[in-house]
Amino acid sequence: MMDPTFLWFCAIGLIVIGVAGTVLPGVPGAMAVFGGMLLAAWIDGFTLIGWPTLVLLGVLTALAFAADILGSLARSGTKAFLDSFSFALRAELKDTGITVTCLMPGATETDFFGRADMLD
Repeated sequence: MMDPTFLWFCAIGLIVIGVAGTVLPGVPGAMAVFGGMLLAAWIDGFTLIGWPTLVLLGVLTALAFAADILGSLARSGTKAFLDSFSFALRAELKDTGITVTCLMPGATETDFFGRADMLD
């Protein structure tokens, strides 16, 4: 069996990563916290953190995950609508001299890595 100290460090690490994930994009916050709590409960034999607490945390994790997915879907749908709407508006106003522009931020090509001498 693994050393419990190492497992405790893993559990604490997952919880810290999860808390950081609440503000950092791309880091699965709620899932990491749940994984850390589940690991901590398993290490301790489920004496300090029981099944009811884990079930509640699991439900909250699922709700946080669903809210994250639904938020992404809403953002993507809104972005697509604005693109289509501006395209149609541009076509309607083409003879009036009014210009319609839709800015969609994305990747920008720069020489950042070349100037930093990091092309390896």
